[in-house]
Amino acid sequence: MSDNNQVVSFVHWITRMWDSVTHQIHPGVAKKKCKITGADISDQRPNSKFISAQKEGYQEAQKIRNKDSNPRNRLRYKINRIKESPNLFKDNYFIVLNKEQKRLLEYWKGTEYDVDN
Repeated sequence: MSDNNQVVSFVHWITRMWDSVTHQIHPGVAKKKCKITGADISDQRPNSKFISAQKEGYQEAQKIRNKDSNPRNRLRYKINRIKESPNLFKDNYFIVLNKEQKRLLEYWKGTEYDVDN
């Protein structure tokens, strides 16, 4: 039992030392975090925004990515549905966006999916 405790404490010591050395080599570098969960993704690709499927499992990682994209996609779908339906009045009377919705639609600016509001 004593040997096991010594191994565990040694592993903790090595981990603390590694973190200390890493921080000294790259001072002030903040750990990269997932946009949705806030989990540490510093060990993933530099352009990663979300936790990887290798860490979370494919289905969970997909759910996490969907939490970011679904509001934007649903809003675009709803606006396009209003525009495609026959209306007596101009679309501008039916489509009034708040700041958050306008921010979500900025993602599509300049692409084929732009809503043109």
